[in-house]
Amino acid sequence: MSQMTKALIIAHKSACNVSGETLTYKRGDAVLVEGVVALPGKTDAETFDKFGMATTTELQDWIVLQERLMQDQTPIIPARGDIVEMTADGLTLQFAVHHPNGKQPPFRRADTHGVILRIHTVAVEPPAADVPEDETGDE
Repeated sequence: MSQMTKALIIAHKSACNVSGETLTYKRGDAVLVEGVVALPGKTDAETFDKFGMATTTELQDWIVLQERLMQDQTPIIPARGDIVEMTADGLTLQFAVHHPNGKQPPFRRADTHGVILRIHTVAVEPPAADVPEDETGDE
């Protein structure tokens, strides 16, 4: 491992200590990793329709050390549709691993050696809360 890679790992771990978020990584109903700490980030992704009109989507990124995204000592390769969960203020927020341009992978290696991954996600809308009829104000 090069000195640069070691420095990147140290810098990432230090940044996570200051502003990292603790996440759960899921595939389908299975929890693959709990308690992984990642840095939040943003990416603007541009896609074009068949007429050439551009649409920009802001992605919620998670910047994580590959070594923290392991299951049974095997690296987890982020896949479209995986779920990243974060709890904030008592609410569990879900993000689907995704890139709006289907030709782009839903993650990228943030360094030459793939030590740090930048996982692209979009927020998953929570299901609408069921409101009992007597609480709607309708009579």
